[in-house]
Amino acid sequence: MRLIVEEDHLSISAGDESVTLIKIHGDFNYPNKMVITEEDYDSYISSNPMLATYLTNFLITRTPLFIGYSLEDYDFRIIWQIVKNRLGSLKRPAYILKVNANNLEISRYKRRGVHVINIPGNQKDYAVIFQQLFSELRDYWNEQEIQNIKPTKEDVNIQLIKPKDSNSNLCFIVSSIKNISLYKKYIYPILQNYGIIPTTGDEIISVGDNWTAKVMSVISKADYFIVDSTSNNAAYELSLILKRNDINRDHIFIIGSNENIKDNDRVNYILNNSDPIYEIEEISNKIESWAEKISEKNEYQISEAERLYKIKEYRPAFISAFNDMEGKLRKLFSNMLAIENNKKYLSFNNIPLRELFENAIEKELISISSNDIMKMIRTRNLAIHENCDVTYHDAKKAIELNKELSEAIIKIYSTNEEKNA
Repeated sequence: MRLIVEEDHLSISAGDESVTLIKIHGDFNYPNKMVITEEDYDSYISSNPMLATYLTNFLITRTPLFIGYSLEDYDFRIIWQIVKNRLGSLKRPAYILKVNANNLEISRYKRRGVHVINIPGNQKDYAVIFQQLFSELRDYWNEQEIQNIKPTKEDVNIQLIKPKDSNSNLCFIVSSIKNISLYKKYIYPILQNYGIIPTTGDEIISVGDNWTAKVMSVISKADYFIVDSTSNNAAYELSLILKRNDINRDHIFIIGSNENIKDNDRVNYILNNSDPIYEIEEISNKIESWAEKISEKNEYQISEAERLYKIKEYRPAFISAFNDMEGKLRKLFSNMLAIENNKKYLSFNNIPLRELFENAIEKELISISSNDIMKMIRTRNLAIHENCDVTYHDAKKAIELNKELSEAIIKIYSTNEEKNA
């Protein structure tokens, strides 16, 4: 945060993403700049001409929104009146949030060129009303920002477009730029093997994007988090994650050390070195144990698709069921391939959808023709990329096919366990 109390602070820059807090009446840490007496108020503009100009520039170039401020301060009213007189009808509209303002108050603000956003309620409940208002604004902001995100990976996009209250398999990895490739190489395959969809900032944020807005939006959608606290933004992004009221602490994996994380009892892996690259094998093993513990059972995703179907959200229900089938098949075939080649991991993630489901049909995991599965894939592509609607019939068919696949996979694993017993 950039703090401005006196004119000397104007030349200090804190970056484009910082919040600027202007204390025009001073600060206890700067007693000589406190505005207390009537003389202090009367002489404010003449004593602080550059600060007054700086504030005037904001009022000219930005749309002001006054929150918890009555506009009764003499010094500020002079600045506001100067802007109003100089620009006239060209002045940007200004707004103020008030709780249950009466007609007299609304008229007084209107004379000053300020529009009242009047919120119903009891003024005694001011704090509660504004807390709820800001919570709703945050949710609205996140939902609007999600629509502007164009992930580089389709499976990430599928998770982001799910309805607000839907469960997500998305795992957001907080990492420094230099370590992103490290996590993609070693951690991505582990998470994908357990049906968790990993993503990092470089896959959702483009040059020129509002970094804070994008990160907050993705955090609001993700259910799992891996935080590398050696990255510069780790503390801030972790604070955003922990602010979510619905977050499950077990779904957060923190890589840290005594130097870069304050709350050490929250750390899942304490680094011996300053860089995770030297301990990536140990970190990978820890994350695999974590992923195995938190990964959801097949029935969980089925119930999610069915829940959406029951409330007539046919498009997300279809996408949820189809995406779950895809995840199960990729995991099953990856495991089969790894066993055949005596490897721990072998990815089946780059196989095209058509080939993936053709293999499933060939192995009699699902009862559907090649033509019908191609129709489902086309429906899926249109639903994801073109936001096309899905009929209740197609959604129901996907859910039933998902159940059939789950039963077939359970039989395979049960048979393998009997053979190994």
